[in-house]
Amino acid sequence: MTTNDYVYLDFTCPGQCWESPKTCDEGFSYCFWIKLLSLGNTCILGNTKNGGSEGFMLRCSAGTMKNKVFTNDKQYKHQPAFSSTTWTHLCATWKPWTLKLYKDGMQWASSSSGVTDVRTPLGTNTLMLGTYLTDNPAVCSRDFVLDDFAFWDRDELTSQNVFDLYNSYPCVNDHFGDVWPGITSIPIPNIYLEFENTGYLNKSGTASVTGKVSSYVLHTESNLLGLASKSSTFR
Repeated sequence: MTTNDYVYLDFTCPGQCWESPKTCDEGFSYCFWIKLLSLGNTCILGNTKNGGSEGFMLRCSAGTMKNKVFTNDKQYKHQPAFSSTTWTHLCATWKPWTLKLYKDGMQWASSSSGVTDVRTPLGTNTLMLGTYLTDNPAVCSRDFVLDDFAFWDRDELTSQNVFDLYNSYPCVNDHFGDVWPGITSIPIPNIYLEFENTGYLNKSGTASVTGKVSSYVLHTESNLLGLASKSSTFR
C-alpha cells in the first residue's frame, strides 16, 4: 500500500460490533500479516472519524504500535515499542473492557483501564485498510504490505486461537485463491482477505482517487461456509 493510498471494505448492513465497542458484549478480533516498507507514520486500519467518534484504529508511529478502541465516553489504548520492517503477524482483540494486542502468536500488550474521551456515534460501518479516518483518509505517509487479513465480528479470539493461527498459516506460503484454511480450533471469520504474491496490495491512485486494486480475493462469512456471498464490496 503506497503513500496516501487506501482501500476500504464497505458493508451494506448496519450492526457490526465495531460500530459501538461499548455495547459489543461478544467482542471483536482481527489478525493479519504485515511488513512495513519504512518506519514512520503508518496508518494500518480503523473506522474512526476525524472529529472524534466511536470505533477503533491501529497505526505505527514514533517507534510504537498504537492500538486504540474508542467507546462513547472512554479511550482504551496501549502502544508497545515496534521498529520492525520484516513480516510480522499481528492480532488485536476487544471485549468490554479489555483491549489486547498479539505479536507473532504471543500476547504483546493488554489494557483494561480507559481514560475519559467523549465520542460521537460512528454513524457508518465502513472498515478502512491503509488509513483509519473514514472522513479524511489521506493522513498517512508510509508504505506497507499486507496479507491474510481476517476479521471476527462478535468473537474475541483466545490466546490459544491466536497462537494456533500464527503457527498454522504462515505468511511465507503463497495460497492466493484459497478459502479460509479451516483450522478447527479457530472460529470462522466474518471477513477473510488475501492477496497474491505473499501479500502485495497493488494499488494506483491518489488520496482523492480510489484507483485500482488487483490480485485479491475477498471471502465473507457466507461464502467461507460454502454459501452465497453477503452483499459486501471491496473498493
